[in-house]
Amino acid sequence: MAVDPVPTRIRRETEPTRMRTSTILILVGALLFVLPVPGTFVLGALVALAGLAARLFGL
Repeated sequence: MAVDPVPTRIRRETEPTRMRTSTILILVGALLFVLPVPGTFVLGALVALAGLAARLFGL
């Protein structure tokens, strides 16, 4: 069995991380929710709910 020369904890801290799809959906939904344009209130709420559902199901 080979030993990893770089401990996992250190490697994880140095690798760039990607934002989760659910987080992006929640942020876009919140942005749409607060825009003062007709229709974005409901659309923002639906997108944010889709992001929360994605977070619940692990996306």
